[in-house]
Amino acid sequence: MAIVFGQFIGAFLLAVILTTIISALIRRFTATSRVFIANGLSLAIATLLGGLGMADGGEPDFVSAFGTYVLPQLAVFSIDFLRSRGAAARRRSKPEPMAFNRPDPPMNGATPAAARSGTLSNPAARSDLEIDPQQRMLAPPAAQAGPALPQRNIIVRHWRGELSLGWSFWGIAVLGNIAALITILALNLIFSTDTGYDPAPIFWLNVLTWLVVTLIAIWQVVGTWRSATHHAERRAALNQGAFWSRAAKVSLGLGVLRFVSDFVHSGAPQLAEVYDMAWTGDSRLPAYSLRVMRDGTEIEITGGIKFGLAADFERVIKVSPRIKVVHLHSFGGRLGEADKLRRNIEARGLITYVSARCESACTLVHAGGRERWATRLGGLGYHGPAFSGMTAEDLAPSTTFWKSVYAQAGLSASFVARGLAVPSDTMWRPSIEELVAANAVTHLATGSEFAISGYGANPTPDDLLSPYQKIWPVLAAIRTRLPAEYERIRRVFADGFTSGATEDQIMADYRAVAVPLIASHRSKADDEVLIDSARLLIDQYRALGQSDPTLCYRYAALGAGKVSVAGALPVELVQRELGLQERVIMTSRARPPVPEAVTSAVLSRVHQTLVRRYGADRMAIFSDETVAPAKHIDYCALSIALYQELVAQRPEDAGALLRALEAQ
Repeated sequence: MAIVFGQFIGAFLLAVILTTIISALIRRFTATSRVFIANGLSLAIATLLGGLGMADGGEPDFVSAFGTYVLPQLAVFSIDFLRSRGAAARRRSKPEPMAFNRPDPPMNGATPAAARSGTLSNPAARSDLEIDPQQRMLAPPAAQAGPALPQRNIIVRHWRGELSLGWSFWGIAVLGNIAALITILALNLIFSTDTGYDPAPIFWLNVLTWLVVTLIAIWQVVGTWRSATHHAERRAALNQGAFWSRAAKVSLGLGVLRFVSDFVHSGAPQLAEVYDMAWTGDSRLPAYSLRVMRDGTEIEITGGIKFGLAADFERVIKVSPRIKVVHLHSFGGRLGEADKLRRNIEARGLITYVSARCESACTLVHAGGRERWATRLGGLGYHGPAFSGMTAEDLAPSTTFWKSVYAQAGLSASFVARGLAVPSDTMWRPSIEELVAANAVTHLATGSEFAISGYGANPTPDDLLSPYQKIWPVLAAIRTRLPAEYERIRRVFADGFTSGATEDQIMADYRAVAVPLIASHRSKADDEVLIDSARLLIDQYRALGQSDPTLCYRYAALGAGKVSVAGALPVELVQRELGLQERVIMTSRARPPVPEAVTSAVLSRVHQTLVRRYGADRMAIFSDETVAPAKHIDYCALSIALYQELVAQRPEDAGALLRALEAQ
């Protein structure tokens, strides 16, 4: 009930203002139909504005707007109609003024002699030349023929400068500001929507607000300027100074300069940006896209967060009701649209996940997740709100709202205060440890939980491979030396991305192609590369033997191509292996087979040395079909000894034997 009453009052105030302005504009053109025309135009304008205000991204709703404004306008019409009828009755009852000393016109149409001679019919009347100039200046202007009607419209009287300077300068300023405030409040009631952020009503609200303020300012300044001019003329007729008149004009000039400055620095930038948001697709932000993944259980949002995204997200969710996870990859966008998207995610209890980057308004969306996930490489970036033409004070309500949303999501107050205190032209990217400590991230992803994402809209296979090009130098070598095999790897990543596979699944598919490929070329690499590979195996066995002897046994017995030791080796050893993979491909070339006599002689020397050192019984472990877990550590140690003895041979002998072993 209170909402309906408030809506009626707002519509009534708007009707009063519109009707008054239109009546003043058409008064000189018509008198009999003024009430009907002014109220009709007022209702039409209110319906037009209201219909646009109720659009909220859809079609204007003029029918609902008409229903909202017709009753308040009828109330204004009734008051206006009764007032006009009463004024007409008072004019009819007022007696006609009598004209004295007016000669009757001659019957034959001749001009009276007094008129021809330029003298008055009353011989006692003094000529204009005989009237004191000072009195003539102070006298009111001569009345026009016919009855004089007093001007009661304060709007017109002020515009003509008929009010006193004090009333025009002080009183009209207050009344004008009150009228502007009431009009702006009424416009805010018209263009408020129940569904949230919509740039079209925001644009019209800004346009009409500035239009109303400008018209009222022009009315105030022109009327006060004219009043000051009349005041100076009256003072001059009395040989008195006109200090206050000049002071008023100087003040008006400064006020106009301040108004123009405010519009140039605030109004114009705001209107330009809101216009871009409403009518040109918000070109300041990149386009957004939505991608459903992993059999319809996950969705990725990429690009700018701008008007229309929340509605499109809602439509996709309705046709894909199994979606549980929302991937976010965005540099930010509009706060209002981000909040609509956040509320939708929150209401559905969805999980939010960041694999690459989520900054600015995107973090507001991320905060709406029932669970908030991120990878160690996934970065969240924070800063305060910004909008063209708005100061920090203007944006204070947005900052307060942003803080309240984060607080509701359970983020640390000190973390939020620090993030929103960052200027909008910079970005604070806290570490993953800081994000977890502040509850901005509730779970860490390893790459096996969700579909691969964070590459933007419609990435090419090369885009998907780009992050790995930096850490896997072998990819560049394969692309250069083995283009057909490189194309196979590109298809692995493209197919995995399209199907919504997890990063771990794509890595497994990549290794299924790359590991055999590299192994097939290792026997064709230079001797130096083979010897360095053997030294790497020694260090890998040693590291695995200390942490997990069973994994070391499996890695040594089955080979690198069949056992994954990802995450179990120090970073330095991983980097060495990646570098050796590149050298294998780059030095690979056709080589003649190694004579068996050469390999047998070298292998015999190595075996005899190991038997003398460790005994034949221990060396027999290499020929056992199964090795008990208790002996895994021994198998690992003997494997280290084997390769140490191999690399201790002459380089050409070691290279020949290692090449033969790789070729088997």
